Amino acid sequence: MAVIVAGIAPLVQASPHERRLILLWTALVCVVAGCGYAAVRAVQSRPD
Repeated sequence: MAVIVAGIAPLVQASPHERRLILLWTALVCVVAGCGYAAVRAVQSRPD
């Protein structure tokens, strides 16, 4: 529970502009991670 509160507290205390930046960076990190995951899965699923 403390980890969830610690992760949400900065977002709640941020200004509306800072919230948008935090959410934008979070979305970008998720997209990059998803692309990396897709690349690894593509390489691993190739038949040898």
